[in-house]
Amino acid sequence: MSTSRRSFVGQLSAFALALAGVPRLPEWRRPRFAANPFSLGVGSGDPLADGIVLWTL
Repeated sequence: MSTSRRSFVGQLSAFALALAGVPRLPEWRRPRFAANPFSLGVGSGDPLADGIVLWTL
């Protein structure tokens, strides 16, 4: 079965329009934070035997 470019773009457009009608997650189900949970910064790294990464603000 061969699909032409025009048919593919048409099907993709129809799919995108169908998704546009799907409701988003309701406000009451979204997570709420009293304050910014990352107010002190975020640090990451690869700890080694002779060192670490420490990030503070």
